[in-house]
Amino acid sequence: MDVSAPLATRSSLPEVHDRLRPDDGSAEGQGDTSDLSVVAAMLQGMVPWNLIALDNALRASWATDTCSPDDLIRAGWQPDNPGWGHCDITALIVNDIFGGDLMVGEVHLDGEQHGFHCWNRLPSGIELDLTREQFQHGQTITAARSVTRPPGPLPRRREEYLLLRERVAKHLGHLPEPSV
Repeated sequence: MDVSAPLATRSSLPEVHDRLRPDDGSAEGQGDTSDLSVVAAMLQGMVPWNLIALDNALRASWATDTCSPDDLIRAGWQPDNPGWGHCDITALIVNDIFGGDLMVGEVHLDGEQHGFHCWNRLPSGIELDLTREQFQHGQTITAARSVTRPPGPLPRRREEYLLLRERVAKHLGHLPEPSV
């Protein structure tokens, strides 16, 4: 399967089917079946995602109205640094999709603490931080620790989280509900 090609949609099922059909005169079912899992997922209404698609959907969805109010006061939100102020709700959405642990650390610049930063530790143990590049002035992250996701409705930034989820879902389709 050509991974550089765009993901197939329901409307392109005949095209995918034609790629799977043997064109060498062999019996049906003996051709290349590398795309069968993609076809099966599409028939079930599920299009496979990849991290690039998730990253692109998040980047297209971040904006002033989803930025943390604390970070808006500290430096404002700019399109050339779209991850600024989005680490907490981005980590929650990644957690919705992959599970794992939420991580938090202290942000320091010039020896002073300037807030907190959130990212994910996936069930495999790999840490994934889709907003790390927001730190463009030499900030460091210290005192990393795993935190428990609050059960039920979020105590803060609920509206921004729901808005970001809605925007990401417009790019990717249905997102899994939080596992808490």
